[in-house]
Amino acid sequence: MVQKANKKTSDKTAKKVGRPRINIDWEMAKRLCEIHCTQEEIASVLRVSVDTLDRAAIRKFNHSLSEFMQKNSEIGKASLRRMQWEACMGVAPQLAKDKNGNVILDRKGKPTVIPGIPPSPTMQIWLGKQYLGQVDKHEITGKNGQELMNQPIIQVISVSAQQATQRITAGEGTEPCAD
Repeated sequence: MVQKANKKTSDKTAKKVGRPRINIDWEMAKRLCEIHCTQEEIASVLRVSVDTLDRAAIRKFNHSLSEFMQKNSEIGKASLRRMQWEACMGVAPQLAKDKNGNVILDRKGKPTVIPGIPPSPTMQIWLGKQYLGQVDKHEITGKNGQELMNQPIIQVISVSAQQATQRITAGEGTEPCAD
């Protein structure tokens, strides 16, 4: 029996046993990694299981699906960073061009302009905080703009308590609330 099995496997006309391999759209998988999809989401879009996708990655790239995702998610991070900087600085309007580099004209013969993006102060502030260590400054001041933090806290509480006591003894704030 062993000889028959060897004979069948060595025969060139023998049919392959098992299910045919699924073709994986690796370009789609790469784009999904770039937008930081999870393994489960990528597998779902490609209509395969995560295990099948991992085995296919090992066959095709000699590394796991996790390594494939890590490599391609870095491309997405770089793209996101570029878009953030463009939003921060703004983008000048540009002339629309075809594949050959020729300016595209509208029906009236005028060049088609791709509108620019104005600079975003919000993005400038956010990037300043992330990369330049800038922070929002919160100042607390007392009565008439005096610096509150230079006064001892107990003194501030004491003054507030005295003022509350005076209002109560004067009859202020003792009326029941009207609904």
